[in-house]
Amino acid sequence: MIAVHEEQRLLLEALRRIPLDSQVVLELYYWENMAAPELAQVLGIPEGTARSRLRRARELLTHRMKVLARSPTLLKTTLSDLEKWVTSLREQLGESECADET
Repeated sequence: MIAVHEEQRLLLEALRRIPLDSQVVLELYYWENMAAPELAQVLGIPEGTARSRLRRARELLTHRMKVLARSPTLLKTTLSDLEKWVTSLREQLGESECADET
């Protein structure tokens, strides 16, 4: 349980420390499940540019996690299945939004 919390903390802290436009691209990709063609349409850019921005945003996130990680093991476990962690966070945020509405 503690390990899961630390991995989520690392991911969230890293997300907060990358540029806002990169955060938006990652949010649309992971949280809204948008593929590159959809990203391109929403952002009003060519698909190749959307793919480049997504790749760069992932690189920035990975770099920031490397800087912030307290241990190599924490970094490895967090990076090993980034999509799983994002999905987990998305579900938790959705649950807390539902609780806030009641």
